[in-house]
Amino acid sequence: MFSYFRRKWRDREKAEPYAAPDADRLAEVEGDALPTIGDLGFDEPDAQIRSAGTDAARGRLDAFCDGAIYRYEADRDYPARDATSRLSADLKWGTIGIREVYEATEGAKADAASDAGSADAADDARDSVEEFRSQLAWREFYAHVLFFNPNVVAENYRAYENGIDWRSGDGRDEELLAWKAGETGYPIVDAGMRQLRREAYMHNRVRMIVASFLTKDLLVDWREGYAHFREHLADHDTANDNGGWQWAASTGTDAQPYFRIFNPMTQGERYDPDGEYVREYVPELAGVDAGTIHSWHELGNEERDEAAPDYPAPIVDHGERRERAIETFERARGGE
Repeated sequence: MFSYFRRKWRDREKAEPYAAPDADRLAEVEGDALPTIGDLGFDEPDAQIRSAGTDAARGRLDAFCDGAIYRYEADRDYPARDATSRLSADLKWGTIGIREVYEATEGAKADAASDAGSADAADDARDSVEEFRSQLAWREFYAHVLFFNPNVVAENYRAYENGIDWRSGDGRDEELLAWKAGETGYPIVDAGMRQLRREAYMHNRVRMIVASFLTKDLLVDWREGYAHFREHLADHDTANDNGGWQWAASTGTDAQPYFRIFNPMTQGERYDPDGEYVREYVPELAGVDAGTIHSWHELGNEERDEAAPDYPAPIVDHGERRERAIETFERARGGE
């Protein structure tokens, strides 16, 4: 259970960051320049990748600890707000270390009182720093899960009495393709999938939404979604991506209960109330008001054609698919 792990992790003394190596211990490379992506046999990425390297990572960390970390708890679930650290790719590739990040949060927590206008505001700021630290703990938690259970990469962590009846026919492939292309007719889902294509990144709240949609609304095996993320995410991390997908699919450790299924329209209305995120990544809806975006599933065909003729109608009925998913998991648990 993550809550138990987090308490132990929080109370354990953290090691100091590693010191930079001495220059005379570094190898010198002579000869031609490093090979290009093309030389290595890969195509140039279509996505707009953020600047890489330790200097860029430290710049992101400094900027985050100077401001957004103090509103992280309140704003982190809203994809249109610039409230996350965007350090996931840096941590994955080692261009910054988790010990250095943790040390920076110590400084941010110490500075919270001086930057806040009142004692209550200082407490809120410190709580926000702690919330960010809990995300570091999630990374450690999933690393432990993978280390002690390497089979989770290809198998469910949680065993059900019967196998889960993931769909194999019945239009499944067409729906999977629509999900990958960001053409499901559910705006927040499509915005997330298109952000993935454009930036090789997706906001964490939206990752949960699109994962729930794939595994519950479409009843597609979580391994399909995990493989797609692995192919497209710049911050792909085996432990964390696998843990997240199995959480959403209700097959992992400390998983989302199978009967608690994200409603994509409710999630969009709650976490993108003004439709800013959707309009950023779904150009067909760029001129559409938020109310229409959030009621897209309820509109008639004529209303949709008038509002955004190039954006599709929902490919499934969420209410019907929710019931189907619950019945499927009930059978997997041994129910009638």
